[in-house]
Amino acid sequence: MLSYSVDDARTKLRRAANETDFESAKDYARRARGALDDAAMAAMDCRCNMVYSEFDTAASRARRARDADTVEELVDSLNRSIRSFNSALVALRACANARR
Repeated sequence: MLSYSVDDARTKLRRAANETDFESAKDYARRARGALDDAAMAAMDCRCNMVYSEFDTAASRARRARDADTVEELVDSLNRSIRSFNSALVALRACANARR
């Protein structure tokens, strides 16, 4: 479940970042938030607290992007969400390595 959610979130974050239409970008940010929430819950099931925290932060920032009033606000929140997503991936690798 975690792998699927991570791939889904990556795809939706990428689409939001590449979308040229403001409302469509906000819609992809909404979809990314759902996938990031799913990834956070799957990380919690794996008992990877740092991964959970980073995905949860990414989801919160994607929500802010979804609720943005301006393009600048959307881009800023989306970039922050992507950075948190990338931090979650680093934490996920560390968690997986620690379990070996």
